Amino acid sequence: MRVTGHVLGVPSERFTEATVAGVVDAAQASPGMAAASWKLGVSAGEQSRSLPSALVAGFREVPTQISGTFTGVYSLITNPNTGGVLGPNGVSGPVGIVRITNAVARSGWLNLITWMATLSVALGVFNLLPIPFLDGGRFVFIAIEALRRRRVRPQLEMAVHYAGLMVLLTFVIVVTIHDIQGNQ
Repeated sequence: MRVTGHVLGVPSERFTEATVAGVVDAAQASPGMAAASWKLGVSAGEQSRSLPSALVAGFREVPTQISGTFTGVYSLITNPNTGGVLGPNGVSGPVGIVRITNAVARSGWLNLITWMATLSVALGVFNLLPIPFLDGGRFVFIAIEALRRRRVRPQLEMAVHYAGLMVLLTFVIVVTIHDIQGNQ
């Protein structure tokens, strides 16, 4: 969020004291203003639930996660503000996922379980995309065979899946290099 030329009131709770801090962009600060440097962010909290309530909330969360995964993939492709797949809000490879998992693990076991579920749903949805070598790519061949009522030549299917594997491995290598370079 960026507010230019205005003071933004940010409510804060510290222990039992509630305050509102006036925040202004450093570039807009006047010389007489008191200066302090803070990073604003969001911290995750845990909400206590009964077991039945937690089960219901868990089942409701799965469709939200699946929808969010599709929305995220669509946004990576179509939204110029994300910076693209390798942009600052792009995808993470194995190195980035380990870093995120480490940070989430430090914030509590409930957040870690939620992250693992989110990652599992995202990988499951990704696996169903119609990309050769993934299950979704195999489903495309099954659909083609059903429409044509005859099998695709096994050599052709194998070549397509092999090409898909090479593209995916190249993508993983590029993203991993990006993760390493972006976090030094």
